[in-house]
Amino acid sequence: MDSSCSREKKNTLRTLAEFDALDHPGAQAALDRLAGQRGKNGRWRGSSPYRSRTWAALGDAEETQRWVTLQAAHILKQAGRLEM
Repeated sequence: MDSSCSREKKNTLRTLAEFDALDHPGAQAALDRLAGQRGKNGRWRGSSPYRSRTWAALGDAEETQRWVTLQAAHILKQAGRLEM
């Protein structure tokens, strides 16, 4: 799966989370994939599609990964798939 498709699924999951609709049957495969992308260190890797077009002062790869981890954990927690 290419990164744009993966990014679209994450955006869809964020939208479903906002509408409290993560229990929709169509979301289950995307939630499975998101949960499976968690690294051994408990974080999700990610990158910004705008990284090459922004200033380094806006954040490095480590900071981007922290935001991706926060978003992924929030979605999975709301879906009842992550204990914190």
